Amino acid sequence: MLETRFENVPTNIVDTVNQIDNIESLKQLTKTAVLIDSLESFADLLSQK
Repeated sequence: MLETRFENVPTNIVDTVNQIDNIESLKQLTKTAVLIDSLESFADLLSQK
């Protein structure tokens, strides 16, 4: 989803998302990826979790 919206996604973001094993968290992040205004905002959100 992120790569479709923002093309080049930094490896650290990909690695962080790949480490999440909670399905509900991943579902929420997918919704967020659709709606969020920037990749930087998504990264900030990830760092808060």
